[in-house]
Amino acid sequence: MQAKESRTVWFALMLGHVAGMLDLIILPLWVSGLMTGFGFGAASVGSLVTLYLAGTLCANALLARRFDSLPPRVVAGTGFVVAALAFIMMTEVKSWDEASHYSLLAILNFVAGAGAGAGLATIHGLIGRSINPHRLFAFVNFGISIWAIVFFGATPGLMARFGVNGLFAIVAGMFIAAVAAMLFGLPRRVPEKRQLQSDRAGTTAPPVVLALCFAGVVFLQAGQAMTNSFVERIGNYRGFTSSQIEWVLIAASVLVLISPLIAGLLQNKLAPLTVAIGGLLFHGCLCATVSTSTSFVPYAIATSMMVMTVVFVHTFVFGLLAALEPSGRTNAATPSMLMIGTAVGPSVGGFMAQAFGFSSIGFAAFVSACLGAACFFLVRRKLAHQTTATVAV
Repeated sequence: MQAKESRTVWFALMLGHVAGMLDLIILPLWVSGLMTGFGFGAASVGSLVTLYLAGTLCANALLARRFDSLPPRVVAGTGFVVAALAFIMMTEVKSWDEASHYSLLAILNFVAGAGAGAGLATIHGLIGRSINPHRLFAFVNFGISIWAIVFFGATPGLMARFGVNGLFAIVAGMFIAAVAAMLFGLPRRVPEKRQLQSDRAGTTAPPVVLALCFAGVVFLQAGQAMTNSFVERIGNYRGFTSSQIEWVLIAASVLVLISPLIAGLLQNKLAPLTVAIGGLLFHGCLCATVSTSTSFVPYAIATSMMVMTVVFVHTFVFGLLAALEPSGRTNAATPSMLMIGTAVGPSVGGFMAQAFGFSSIGFAAFVSACLGAACFFLVRRKLAHQTTATVAV
């Protein structure tokens, strides 16, 4: 973002990223908590989560292209305060008439998502304008990995005692902590546009290339969301114990901790598009294994590696986009890429599970992975025909 980026800035961006991207981590317990706590069916719960993600998408899409003209501290802080208040209000929904539970949760989920999306437009835009976007994005993902370990270690016990309200309280607290950090860490104004480094000299990539990258991330996250949303339910259906599933989720958190570190170390060793294409196909195979395996070991291995693969692939794609379009505006739209896929995923997964059984989720996720890989393959072909391509393909 500037010639020198302080640790305070990095810490504020990390906490903002963690709070805004909580849905990527909490989906299994979120879905399970809503189903057991309120008695909603899979399709209904999937729609509630989709409303949260739709709110994130709407706010992010509105602000991403304008993030560099808005005060970062005010926009991000206000958005996260709104999200925190919405989750606090969710803890009181059960005190209302039962007939209104679903409609109240629907409204509050959309409002919370909108607050998160507004804050994330600023957070990811600032990361995109940093000196080394790939490295900083790996760092903030390392932060969310650490938080995931704490979350899966503490939340199941709290939910056993307080139900889904325990989850809502934890999420609200995380948003409040992020606001406190951003008040001290975020700049008052967006820094000047990041200049291309000498080894990246060239013009901004054509819109069609950026659009294909956008679509590729959407397909990656759609497959992840439709599988991860029901990973706890799938394990339960296959007869695995709650303790086994809990340990699998903890193992997934540990592996996610490693993923951004490896992605940061391999920044100049692997071509981003190679990682994107291969990573998507590998992720599709993992999703298929999770939903179809009747044995615990394949289920556990695939589940523990799904989020790790997404984080690794997306770190390279984030750096790719920062090189192709250095203003940071495309990076500011990162939540839109993720949330379109994540918004579609739970609904598609819920429909597939209800209509055809849990195994069908893996088939849909694998198709999504193939479509995403095709997008990045087309990006490679288009960049290969450009003499001004700015990244390794």
